[in-house]
Amino acid sequence: MDNLAYSTIFDAVTPDREDAADVELREDLTHLLRGIFEQRESAQLDASGRDGGKVDTLSSDKLIGYLAKL
Repeated sequence: MDNLAYSTIFDAVTPDREDAADVELREDLTHLLRGIFEQRESAQLDASGRDGGKVDTLSSDKLIGYLAKL
């Protein structure tokens, strides 16, 4: 059996490196936003997208926009 090697989990679950990089960026931004909201005593990512914190429902642009508004 061949050993599979991936640099990140995102490489393993996406069809190509560009998609993996985008998913990883969105996950990182979502994590950052959650930390900011938790520091402000708000554990929900609800800033008008009403997404429930699901990284697959937010674009990188929307996440960056949320950060810019903070």
